[in-house]
Amino acid sequence: MFQPKSIEFYEQGLEFLAEEKFNQALDALKEAVKIEPGFADAHMGLAITYHSLNLFQEAYEEYEIVLKLRPNDVGVLNNIGVLSLELKDYEAARKFFEEALKFYPDCYLTHLNLAFLHYKKGDIAKIVEHKEKAEKNFGNFKGPNLIPYRKKHNS
Repeated sequence: MFQPKSIEFYEQGLEFLAEEKFNQALDALKEAVKIEPGFADAHMGLAITYHSLNLFQEAYEEYEIVLKLRPNDVGVLNNIGVLSLELKDYEAARKFFEEALKFYPDCYLTHLNLAFLHYKKGDIAKIVEHKEKAEKNFGNFKGPNLIPYRKKHNS
């Protein structure tokens, strides 16, 4: 269980993030991880906030922290793969997406991301393959579940 003050900062950060008040979200989420360095959800919130601000290096570092805390997190693997795509590091993106498929082979979002990766690389056969898998599995997704901590843990 995390300290109440850390949870409070985390939830404030999520509210600011939802309102696209990114600087305030950063401040609150940084406080949450300062109090609880192992608070993966708060690190995920930081990563998404940095990513939203196009602060890619900072986002990457936060995603890596979350991966250390939750190595099988398909949502984090997809997010860091998308970030790698944005940085045009296609090999890293492929690695993250394929790692996500090891844990959740029917994740439609991962297949969509792989289709987009192969579009960037011009591999028509792979685009079609992953597009079809995405359509077949539409709705199957385990992604970042940034909901208020109390709501997630008290239901």
